[in-house]
Amino acid sequence: MDSELKQRREQFVHGHLGGSFGEVVAVTSLLTLSHVLFSSFLFAYPILINQKYSRIRSSLDFLLNIGPFLLAITIFESFIYHLLFLIILVIFLNFRRYIKRHKLKFSFPLEKSWTKISLEYEHFGSRLPYVSNLMSSLLLATSIAIMAVDFPIFDRRFAKTEMYGWSLMDVGVGGFIAINGALAAESRLIWDSKVTRFGLIWKAIKSGFPLLIIGLIRLCTVKELNYQEHVTEYGVHWNFFFTIAFTKLISSILCCILPVSVNLFFVSILISAINQVILTYYGLTEYILHADRSNLISANKEGLISLTGSVCLYLFFVQIGRNYLPKRKVINDLLKIIRHVAVIAFISTTLMFSFHQYVEQTSRRETNFAFICFIIAFVSVLILIEISYFIFLHILSHQIREQPTTTKRPIIDPLDLDYQSPIFESIGRRGLLMFLASNLMTGAVNFTVDTISITSSTISLAILISYCAVLIIICQILQVTLNR
Repeated sequence: MDSELKQRREQFVHGHLGGSFGEVVAVTSLLTLSHVLFSSFLFAYPILINQKYSRIRSSLDFLLNIGPFLLAITIFESFIYHLLFLIILVIFLNFRRYIKRHKLKFSFPLEKSWTKISLEYEHFGSRLPYVSNLMSSLLLATSIAIMAVDFPIFDRRFAKTEMYGWSLMDVGVGGFIAINGALAAESRLIWDSKVTRFGLIWKAIKSGFPLLIIGLIRLCTVKELNYQEHVTEYGVHWNFFFTIAFTKLISSILCCILPVSVNLFFVSILISAINQVILTYYGLTEYILHADRSNLISANKEGLISLTGSVCLYLFFVQIGRNYLPKRKVINDLLKIIRHVAVIAFISTTLMFSFHQYVEQTSRRETNFAFICFIIAFVSVLILIEISYFIFLHILSHQIREQPTTTKRPIIDPLDLDYQSPIFESIGRRGLLMFLASNLMTGAVNFTVDTISITSSTISLAILISYCAVLIIICQILQVTLNR
């Protein structure tokens, strides 16, 4: 890449201050609710499930899952809350139509008999849909944002913050670490007899090794091609893949050493609090801000120092997985989880604002205490949305099954996969491969197009929509191919 263009692009993503916490939650909730929006149309207009209308259904899947989020971070960036309200309203109206047509009912608080409805997971295989869909939305948001950030149409407050603040792109790596922690083998150590302590480390090495290889390939490619870098993101040589690999390995070792009876919530909070003291009172923040990059450690100070916070985040969500992810039997069990996660969201939000105001501002670069609370609160809100929707589907399914079947209106069970988004399904299973593809495609576009010089919103959106379409096609081809 031309040195002058590289410098211009690095300046383009440099020095940003972010936006507000509420805005980050709102814009990511758009994507989390998008698959619910798509499903609501299938419920309201069941003719769309007919194979004859598969192309219309696929187009709707793409437009509703990609469109609101893409618009929110570009031309409608000033109307995020309006878009969120509109999506919630359409979802409400679609399900209201479905409920009235089939003479069902839904009220809140839930009827006592509904809390005893048995939960069914066989429709979803080995996956927990409320976790899988959350992972899909985070990966999709990250994959879109890493391409969109190189266009002027992408509002700069959504780009990664330079040192302090909240932004959309700051939640990518944090959210990925959190969900991986919840789904990790370490989280099943208590309730899955197949998981052994020392097997955790071997599993972490096996899963981390490909990430290290990918990280090395990315490092060599970036240096060889003189590709743009945001050095203050991870450092000169460090990158996302190294962070994930070492976070998994270090966390697995800690889980192997610590007794199972130890609550990882407290371990995570204790380590992150000690880390915050060192950052604030022992000069580590000053080191990050002002130390020159004269040796290998200082050259990668951001990536190395942020590992402590990443491990704390991972451990916290390992405990989330231990406490809340074993499959439950009835709706009332999930309602208890909702109450607990809501408390976690409230406490972490309160701590985040308190530390942000009185100790040190939220910093992705340091992964400090406020940032850890930021990711915990953010992911907790999205988990609440997904579990609530899962409960809602079970209540509808229960009522449908209690009714006599009718030949006039064939009724498909609300839990049936016909109502699920194929896009979210494929990302949930092949998300990491899609993320790799998104990195390669972003590089290819940046080498062929001077994205930062494109001032036309129409051209920018056309490129971004095409990018998203190709990305989804690749993900679905991988899903079909690897399932054979």
